[in-house]
Amino acid sequence: EENSIDLCSMIFLLSAIHPDKMSSVLKKIHKVLKPDGYLLFRDYGLYDHAMFRFARQRQHKLSDNFYVRQDGTRAYFFSIEYLTNLLNACQFHIDELSYVFKETVNVKEEICVPRVFIQGKFKKRKPDE
Repeated sequence: EENSIDLCSMIFLLSAIHPDKMSSVLKKIHKVLKPDGYLLFRDYGLYDHAMFRFARQRQHKLSDNFYVRQDGTRAYFFSIEYLTNLLNACQFHIDELSYVFKETVNVKEEICVPRVFIQGKFKKRKPDE
């Protein structure tokens, strides 16, 4: 139902959707959010370790920054610029948007890999804004 929810959390979801369909998904979320409602977002960031792992194997690349895993699931790696353009086109105001840098440590194998995520807080823009 339109204008029916205050908050939507989108955690590692948009990256699994084909880039051609991302706009449609965000527009549907925009439609159900109440005026001044928020979308909270976290997903894979550009140059994450997993992206480099996929890039080494050409058969995993579907398109720029978009890869398929061995189990058939997909992963898109977002840049701030790409996400900014996408959100603006879908009538969201960006309150916060940044990369989050972490390290994943595998003690048994004695490896430490850099992880890059992107997260943000986006407000439903009113038609007159």
